[in-house]
Amino acid sequence: MILNKHFREFIELLEKHHVEYLVVGGYAVAIPFIALDDLIANKAATHRGKDKIDLEELRKIRSEKSP
Repeated sequence: MILNKHFREFIELLEKHHVEYLVVGGYAVAIPFIALDDLIANKAATHRGKDKIDLEELRKIRSEKSP
């Protein structure tokens, strides 16, 4: 992919700082993501019924990702 010099430098900086981003058309959009462990901690802290259901699924996902 051919990129404008400034755009290429911008993308390189995003990657250098481990920022997750999505290129849409000619724009790079940084998208904030919460880490899986942080999401699990947040869901556990709410003590809501619907979050307890989510916790079960999130913990399954985490265990599948673990070696």
